[in-house]
Amino acid sequence: MDAEFRRKVLGLIFGLTVKDGDLSDSEIAFMERTYAAFGVPTEKDAWVMPVGDPEDAAAELQAMPEEAQKEALALLIEAAAVDGVIHEAERAYLDVASAAIGWTSEQLEAQIVEKLSDVDVS
Repeated sequence: MDAEFRRKVLGLIFGLTVKDGDLSDSEIAFMERTYAAFGVPTEKDAWVMPVGDPEDAAAELQAMPEEAQKEALALLIEAAAVDGVIHEAERAYLDVASAAIGWTSEQLEAQIVEKLSDVDVS
């Protein structure tokens, strides 16, 4: 995964996590872990600009190779689920993004259920 791809994915994730108007501690921690895993500085002032518009996110995903699309969408689903709740605005973002790469609503729902079952909100 090259640097440009990593920055695009980080922008998508950041855009999704702020859709509900609140950046929770678990979402911040997820962002920091993802930035670190991607080799990008984790300080908030170094974060990339969020891609908050679902249609822009869809276009970014469609421009990626198929395997990259899957990887990016998996990270988006994980980011949405990390706080244990998929908010309405996050769901709408995921709906548009997943449809853009040919996923059915059933495929998306199955992945959301799986990710939510992995979350420990205690």
